[in-house]
Amino acid sequence: MNSFDEEAKKMFEEFKNDVQVSPLLEQKVMNSVRVMKRRSRNKRILLSTVSAALICVFLISFSVPVFGKNGTLPQFIEGIKIEHMAAGFSGDVPAEEGTINQLKDSELSPVDSVIAIALTARNDVPIEKIIELRKAGLGWGKIISDLNLNIETIEGVFTKEGADNAENGFINKAYEEDAGGLKTGLVIKGTLEKIEIDRVYIHGYCIFLTENTSITYGKEQFSAKDLKTGWELIAHCKRNEGHIIAENIDVLNIKEKEEYKTIQINGTVTAVMPGAIVVDSTPFLVSDDVVIKEKGNKIYEDSISIGDHVIVKARGSFALEITITEWGENGEHEFKSHVISLHPGLLRIEGFAHDIIINGLTEIEELEGRKISPTSIKTGDAILVHIRKDGEKYYATHIVKLSVLKEESFKGIVGAIDRKNKVLILKNKRFVFRIRDTATNIEFDKIDVGDAVEIKGIRENEILVNIRQVNIRGRSK
Repeated sequence: MNSFDEEAKKMFEEFKNDVQVSPLLEQKVMNSVRVMKRRSRNKRILLSTVSAALICVFLISFSVPVFGKNGTLPQFIEGIKIEHMAAGFSGDVPAEEGTINQLKDSELSPVDSVIAIALTARNDVPIEKIIELRKAGLGWGKIISDLNLNIETIEGVFTKEGADNAENGFINKAYEEDAGGLKTGLVIKGTLEKIEIDRVYIHGYCIFLTENTSITYGKEQFSAKDLKTGWELIAHCKRNEGHIIAENIDVLNIKEKEEYKTIQINGTVTAVMPGAIVVDSTPFLVSDDVVIKEKGNKIYEDSISIGDHVIVKARGSFALEITITEWGENGEHEFKSHVISLHPGLLRIEGFAHDIIINGLTEIEELEGRKISPTSIKTGDAILVHIRKDGEKYYATHIVKLSVLKEESFKGIVGAIDRKNKVLILKNKRFVFRIRDTATNIEFDKIDVGDAVEIKGIRENEILVNIRQVNIRGRSK
């Protein structure tokens, strides 16, 4: 009997002096005490074993790559540290133009490309080797170790002061340095501070844009007009005659992400007007650079007609690409529109690119149901027309002349605007608002995306509203 059993026996004997206990109960109590003691001892042994194993793994991790392609523990920690510094870095990193071109073709992430440039900034190491190791899946700490690079010099790149702002505006700090020490390229990371027609300002640098400048957000292509101040960008640039010119710009993060998410909608065109179309009940702005295709060939915007079945790729309310597949599914559609012209046997309506044939089978009536003749319809009249397609011809089977609509009020936030064609869309509204040339008292150029507005206008149909007055109730922030 060990010392623990002796102690337990002694305690139990003292307990029995006061209480009558049977020999059987005494045996059960002592057996339970032994079991509890054994379990406690086993737990201590297991805990000691696990602790020793963890200590061994921790010590081994300093010299053995237990983190796989991320290397040893110190290399893994260094890699995380470098990535964190690169993500939070704002400023410039000099590079040769050839290096920037190689990174552009490497498909490395924007932050990875900044780290790769930083590795070459103060170290004599070929960029293609860095790209090769990173694309092989190695962590940055492992890459730095394998290339025998000094981690402190790399950290110094991300902690140096970037561009400064001059009192009279933005300047290029790079050109205040000794021209002989300048490299042909420059990578600039920071917040977009200002946008002009042919240039942007990032972290105090004036960066010129050309027709060859590529702007991307992930795998999505952006145009310069999509950019907004406050976004974080990385610009890969080259120097040319005292200017910094962007080769490509990566958008790292943007505000209002849902508005800039690319979507695809299949549907039928229900309204067409200069600078905009409506697919089913969803309006889209169509700028001059939107790609429009039919049967694989590029066509012009005025080739889109009411009733066309289309596939629209869009970012928010801005169409990026439109593909015309067919004219509806059953060859018949009913639309509200306005009369452009009416000649004997032929009708042209707004938003429809084809002549519509009127014959003896065409029923024409007023809204109240009274039959009228084709001569009762005038240019500019609002009509409801049922169109049937037969081969390559379009026939009006039924026309209803609509009453003049009253002015209505619409409130909302401007979601998209086309100043050239004087059309705009409000967020979460299915209408397209258009300013006619006669509405010269409306200062359209003062309206911006994000403004809270109240629009007074006449609804021409379920989609189109002709603006009579716009009141700006709040400015975008």
